[in-house]
Amino acid sequence: MLPAERNQRPEETQINVPQNIPFRRNLKQAAQRLHRLRTFFHKKAMILVYHRVAEATVDPWALNVSPVHFAQQLQVLNAIAHPVSLRQLISAQSDRELPQRPVCITFDDGYADNLYAAKPSLETYRVPGTVFVTPGYLGFPENLWWDELAKLVLDPASRQEKLSLSLQGREYAYVFPEPTRELSGPDPHNNWRGWETVPGPRQSAYLELYEVLVKLSNSDRDQAFEQLRTGAMPYADRHEHRFLTETELRELASGDLVEIGAHTMTHPWLSRLH
Repeated sequence: MLPAERNQRPEETQINVPQNIPFRRNLKQAAQRLHRLRTFFHKKAMILVYHRVAEATVDPWALNVSPVHFAQQLQVLNAIAHPVSLRQLISAQSDRELPQRPVCITFDDGYADNLYAAKPSLETYRVPGTVFVTPGYLGFPENLWWDELAKLVLDPASRQEKLSLSLQGREYAYVFPEPTRELSGPDPHNNWRGWETVPGPRQSAYLELYEVLVKLSNSDRDQAFEQLRTGAMPYADRHEHRFLTETELRELASGDLVEIGAHTMTHPWLSRLH
């Protein structure tokens, strides 16, 4: 909600209720509440947060939208709303400076696909966007740790049958048997989300390792992944969800549609910082 909206009080609707209708006070109060709600939502802006625009086999935190679906979403937004830039939204002094149903498109982290898949659609539909980049990962040639962990544990194309980790005096060891014939069928790992019920040992291991790794410093986490990759078979898409390079970031920012913002330096767990 914009600052100006907080100080606005809609005029109360005057309802002439006949005196012989029971509960007339409640009817009048209900009408007044309805009027206030309609006024409140009249110009309320929406900010949509994206991360990756790419095809993904596994996506435990729902960071991904396919390029086709992203383009369709922009087309729908142009039909039912009015996309505006984040700068335009925050600089508006009142509702009068905004169109009806304003909506902003933003991206977190700074994935390379924001340039190669998202920007072409933004240009096609003339929708502005803001990309919040994590500068410490610019030019990192491989998947970031949360995507790499999903590859090692969940992705049928690259997941490992054994994983082990020795960290801070504790041992983590996992052996994942292949599904039996009775359990064959659609792979249960593909559409699972991290906040859903854990359907099997791989998801349980993924969440346990995620909770351990997210709390580590970058150097400690790198050492942990060296252990997790020990004996792992190499796979071709280790750079599938890489971040932007500095050159690509400049290309992304070129033109009049995409603005760049900051998303911390190294994506730490902010609640643990002192």
